[in-house]
Amino acid sequence: MSRSIIVLTKRMAKKYQEGFVKKYTGELSHSVLGFRGYINAESFYNELGHTIRPLDLVTLSKWNSKEDWTRWLESEKRRNINKKFKEYLEKETHEILYKICYEVPLL
Repeated sequence: MSRSIIVLTKRMAKKYQEGFVKKYTGELSHSVLGFRGYINAESFYNELGHTIRPLDLVTLSKWNSKEDWTRWLESEKRRNINKKFKEYLEKETHEILYKICYEVPLL
């Protein structure tokens, strides 16, 4: 049985390219709707990013399984969007997170 996952995606814009990275994130968010296994996503940014360093955008997306996420990541639709915007990205990383299936007290 496959487990649902959260994908933590971090995008760092090249200097002065923050607007394009926001558009990139928006286009990905729109295009993933209805993709098999996609549940939902939320994106965030660091408030001081544009004044101290290039803007960091963070997206948490929820998927039915790692296989569904991998299909999206490798899909032609996503590849085409990435090609359109990759010149504005300093870096883009993805981490797969699994929910802990038992209670962990906050320490």
